[in-house]
Amino acid sequence: MRKVILLSVLLISYSVMVHAQNDDSSKYIEVTGSSEIEVDPDEIHLIIQIQEYWEEEFQDNTKPEQYKTKVPIENIEKDLMATLQSIGVASSNIRVWEIGNYWRQTGKDFLVSKEFDLKLDNFKIVDTIIKNINIKE
Repeated sequence: MRKVILLSVLLISYSVMVHAQNDDSSKYIEVTGSSEIEVDPDEIHLIIQIQEYWEEEFQDNTKPEQYKTKVPIENIEKDLMATLQSIGVASSNIRVWEIGNYWRQTGKDFLVSKEFDLKLDNFKIVDTIIKNINIKE
């Protein structure tokens, strides 16, 4: 008798489990679509290069052989830093990116150049820097 009861309980529980797995009447929601978002950058890197030059380069009717007065990189850098500080760029956001030099003419000194990486958070500051910086061409 016990075997019959145990067997009937097993058959009933098995039929309940099989019926629960084959139940396709459950409801579901399927969603498809796409989305776009525009993100403004919160960090802008601006590279500024300065380099030594000869004062005579910017005078009319001078030849490279006549170049004698070199403007040191320290003076150019001091002027650049003063301009950046007056604009409002924090000194913690300015770092030296690269330092190099190049040969201008045989028999003349090396002319040192530096590149600075400015970390900014506003494009308006870039326009202000361009307007206020001393550029020699």
